[in-house]
This record gives sequence, structure tokens and C-alpha cells, in this order.
Amino acid sequence: MNSNKIDKENIFKILTQLKRESKKFKYEQDSIKNKSKSTSSFSLYNINDQQFWDDQQEMNYTEQTQLNSQQSFLQVDSKITNIEEHNYPLMLKYAYYYLKWVYMIQCGIKSEEQIDELIESNDISQYYLTREIQKKAQCKHLAFNKNDTLIAITQNNEIEILKFNSEITDKIAQLKGHVNDVNFSAGEQIFMWVESSYDKWETRFNIYANSPINCMTFNKAENLLITGNQQGFIQAYKLDFIRGQIFLINEIKKSQNFVYQVSFNKSENRLVACTKDELILILNIGYDGGLTMFKLIKRNKFACRIIFLDDERILLAQRQALIELQLQNDTIQETIIQETDSDKDWYQFPIQYNQAQDVIVIKQNKYIYIIKELNKGNYLLQQKLDFDSIELFGTISNCGIYLITWNNQKLQTYMLLK
Repeated sequence: MNSNKIDKENIFKILTQLKRESKKFKYEQDSIKNKSKSTSSFSLYNINDQQFWDDQQEMNYTEQTQLNSQQSFLQVDSKITNIEEHNYPLMLKYAYYYLKWVYMIQCGIKSEEQIDELIESNDISQYYLTREIQKKAQCKHLAFNKNDTLIAITQNNEIEILKFNSEITDKIAQLKGHVNDVNFSAGEQIFMWVESSYDKWETRFNIYANSPINCMTFNKAENLLITGNQQGFIQAYKLDFIRGQIFLINEIKKSQNFVYQVSFNKSENRLVACTKDELILILNIGYDGGLTMFKLIKRNKFACRIIFLDDERILLAQRQALIELQLQNDTIQETIIQETDSDKDWYQFPIQYNQAQDVIVIKQNKYIYIIKELNKGNYLLQQKLDFDSIELFGTISNCGIYLITWNNQKLQTYMLLK
């Protein structure tokens, strides 16, 4: 590969990164605008610089290119000298503008629209940190409600219900009922909490599960609850939220150790689970919700996270690898889709698959891998987020736009910017 080709590739990568950074700061500017409508304060940039940024957003560079290029650059330079020294978004914009012209000259491209479309088509959507608040107590489990307007977080033996509107805002309830840590119930209890009236919550029922619970999941209708516990049992419960009733349908025990995660397939007629003693269990779900054994897979390493992507594909996280298992009649085809950096991990923070964005969120050690499913069997590592420690917990919103994490005494909101 000659040096000219390398230069072009490197310039294109830089242009793409500059575009991403501009999107990030454009989002911040829009947030400032929205907040300024309800308050007289205006942080980060003064009003004159903000107006100048708005003017530049509307600038038609295509018309400018009809001018002498040297004269055009001098005009831009004269405006840069009037910009506040630390106005980072404008610096990004002009860096992008100049470098784009260098790339166009090198490649013989005459249309700015052509290069902009090329960069946009090669850009990858990423999550950016938009808000951070202090939360000293560990939040080991986080979950959104269906329309992403509330988020529940656990702290020791209590559950906080918080409002959410593009960021975490007010606390509306503090749920107290567990004697022990809520996180995978050391007290062996399942509580059902119901919003009885606006911002008022109460327990409808609770039941003892006879062992500390490591994981649980609902079906879509929310009338079937599956749990995995520390004694190796997988249990199926029938729920009736209206009558406030719960009862055990049946249970299966094939493991002698912790069940780490359970997941329904797309059709909800099967279940997959992973255990500490290196087992993958695939169970059939009957019409009444009862569980029967379908397939038991013994592996040479345990998986601490597992999920059905559809009816045939299973994704699991084990030491130093993210693996896809493809069910094909009586055989299983295995493919490594991403190698990871460490084999040390905590089993909390289950794998999450968001179909709205075709995004898979997998935590491994102190990293979160954002993997894009391009089509069946083809994946792209879209982003790798690096945190301070292995004590990392989080969840993704149902719309797939927001990622909420807790790490190092901070509750952080990330937003997907396209």
C-alpha cells in the first residue's frame, strides 16, 4: 500500500471521528437551548457564541466554494480569531471543514455533498455520556418500565423508583420490604410491587423461593416468571397481577451450583440457562408454563451470561470470548464473535438484546461491548466502553437509545447519537 493511499485512509478516519464529535457537541448545544427556555442562565458558552454556532449550522458551504478558495479560507480565518478560545465545537467544525477540502483535493472529489454522504454512510452510531450523578451505594440491578418513563434501581435492601425523561430526574418512591439485599435476594423472597395510585407503591404479594435467587425473567404477557437460584433450581411461577396471586408451576434441577442467567426464545416456547458448573440448559415450556428438559450441554468453561437472540441462536459470554451457538436440529454450531480482554467478571448485568436498534449490550470485566447485528450471523463491534472497575452494572432502555450504568459510585446516562 503506497503512502498516498494510507494518507487518504487516515484522513477519512479523522473526518469520521470529527463528524462524531460534532454530533456529540451538537446534542449538548441542543440540550442547553432546551434548558435555556425554562431558565435565564446559560452555561458553557455565552449567547453570542451560541448565535454564531447557529449561524454556522445554516451556512451553505456549497455556495462558498464558488469563491476563490484562498479568499474563502481567509474569510473563515477572520471569524475564527473572534471565537472564544475554548469553544471546542467550533474548532471541531472548522477542522472538519479544512480537512474535508484536503481529502476532496486528494481524491478528486468536486461535490461536498458527495463526501458528506460518504462519511455519513461509514459512520457508526455510538453511545455518549450525557449525564452523571453521584450514587455511593451499589446499584446492582437497574430496569426501565415499558415506555421508558421510569427506572428502578436496587440499593442494598431497598428499591428506588426514579423518573426518566432522556435523563434520570426525580425520585418518586423508595420501596422497602426486603430484609436482606434485594440483589438476587439473599432473603429468598420474591416481592410484587404495584403502583396503587400516582407515585404510591405497595406490595401485592411475596413468596419464599427456598433459595437465594440469582436471576429472573418475565414472558411478554408478564404472567409467567422464571427464576434461577443458588442451589441450581430453575423455577416457573404463574402470576396474576390483578388478583395478586403467584404459585409455583414446577421446577427443574440439573445443576449443583448457581444458575447465572435465564432467557426466553423469541417464540417463548423454550428457555436457555447457564450455570456455574459449566452447563448450558435448554428447556421446553409447556402450554401451562411447565418446564421439561430439551438439551443439556456440558462445556469446558462456565458462561456467566446467556441469551436467546431468536428461536435458533444463543449468545453467551464466557472467559475471554463472546460466542454464538446455532441450534440446527440435533447439532449445535459454535462461532466466536468477539474475543474479550479478561476472564475475571461478576455475573450481574445480564446480556441485553435491543431489537429496536439491533444492538447487543454485553458486559465483560470492566468493559461494555456494544455489538451491532448486521444480519443473522454477522456482527460488528460498534463500541467498547471502558469503566473504572469490574463492579459495573447497567441496563438499556426499551427504545435502545439510552444506556444507564453504575460504576465507581456514579450513575451515568449514555445516549445513542446517530
